[in-house]
Amino acid sequence: MIKVISPLLSALEYRAEWVRWLTWVLAAVVAYVVCAAFYIGADPWDPLADWGPVLLIGSSLALGLLGGRWPLVLVPLALIPLMPLSRASEPLNFSSSGAKELIAFLAVLIALPIGVRALTRRRGSRADRRAAGAGVALLCLTSAVTGWAIYLDHRVVDRVPSSPLLIDEHSGAYRGVALGDPAGRVRRLLGPPADDSGEYIPYPLRAEAGDITLDGLPAGQTWRYPTLVVLASEGRVPAYLTTDPSAQTPAGVGIGDSLEIAKRTYSNLSCGGVLGGSDAVNPYSLVCRGWLEGGATISFGGDPIDNIVVRNDPDPPRNPPIRRRAR
Repeated sequence: MIKVISPLLSALEYRAEWVRWLTWVLAAVVAYVVCAAFYIGADPWDPLADWGPVLLIGSSLALGLLGGRWPLVLVPLALIPLMPLSRASEPLNFSSSGAKELIAFLAVLIALPIGVRALTRRRGSRADRRAAGAGVALLCLTSAVTGWAIYLDHRVVDRVPSSPLLIDEHSGAYRGVALGDPAGRVRRLLGPPADDSGEYIPYPLRAEAGDITLDGLPAGQTWRYPTLVVLASEGRVPAYLTTDPSAQTPAGVGIGDSLEIAKRTYSNLSCGGVLGGSDAVNPYSLVCRGWLEGGATISFGGDPIDNIVVRNDPDPPRNPPIRRRAR
């Protein structure tokens, strides 16, 4: 009986070990695919978007530590047909330099698993078991960080500032400044601008060009304050841009909110991409625009919203003014 049962138990033990190995390998492949999807589909403004390459390298290492079969290390080649879909594909758009970068990146992803498996080639050895344990830990870490990044990317944020600075939904007036006001009145109200160089610099003092979604201010002289830019043209104010965290409309749409909040709050908004140096298929950033009751336009730029632009438009309104949706 023992002679019959012993081989059977050994076979079952071998099968259980094989199933356990296959389960972890499949989990590693799934984690790799999810990490790759996050990296490929990440917008430049997504939280943790810069972690994409690190997560890919980590999941590739986990694949090598757990897999031990050479076909698995070719999984990174699946990135090639996906790269044109990436919002960050401009530097990797199959130009000569982009192709070289892509090849080098894929070579690293493929070489890493081969290298780590070469150190633990003998299956069942202590080094192999340690490598598998390290692979499991790495797999859990990359999966957790990717899951957190996806959560941050998809959550809807609705900030409520303690002391909101309201933008009038009829006229667009903000901090006492209304469109069409004499430029001298703005100086008396807000004080001399910190930057009055005469150059056209359409972002506040506490922001850089890449920090905000530039939906575009009309031509003119820009007066720059810490969180505000006022445009002066022919002695009048035709537009302004604010990045103040306390700025919001009376309906509660403001700086720091998810763009989805603007879509949920107002009807008659037109939302789309601002190219900003990228291509038409993959716009650099998102903006929602609408008409105010007084005839001016309002733009909520970025997701989350990083600036609000109110401006007079020489063209007559083509759409009805924005309206608060019924809750």
